[in-house]
Amino acid sequence: MNKKIEQFDTMLEKNKISAFVIEKLEDDLHTVAYRSNMGIKGKDLPMAVMLDDSIYTVIHVVIALNAANDDNKAKIADCLNDLNRQFKIFKYYISENNDILLDCCIPSSDEYFDAELVHTMLDVILRHLEEKYEEVMKLILAVA
Repeated sequence: MNKKIEQFDTMLEKNKISAFVIEKLEDDLHTVAYRSNMGIKGKDLPMAVMLDDSIYTVIHVVIALNAANDDNKAKIADCLNDLNRQFKIFKYYISENNDILLDCCIPSSDEYFDAELVHTMLDVILRHLEEKYEEVMKLILAVA
């Protein structure tokens, strides 16, 4: 088993966190997705912590499904770029499916993986979204 996965499981157990559904993806990097939701302003935003054999750990949050289209994509991208200039630890972007996503990428080889840092970054993202989600959605909807 991947050492990052072992350490993350240990951190979850230690902190009595049981909110994740674990999905093993059948890919070359042996990815394991820890899926859950973030309750933000009455919305349940799908999120996942992606652990694999690469040197990255990614926290992935779905902000809005299918929010961009040919008419508004450029304006939404401008809004997201403004947000990205303000918040350096994570990035907003438009997926190939036109969803608005937020990702946090943490360098983390097996040797230097810090499960507590991932836990901290989940808290940082949660606090950020609790504070900024409505503002972000207003920006997106204003140009939609």
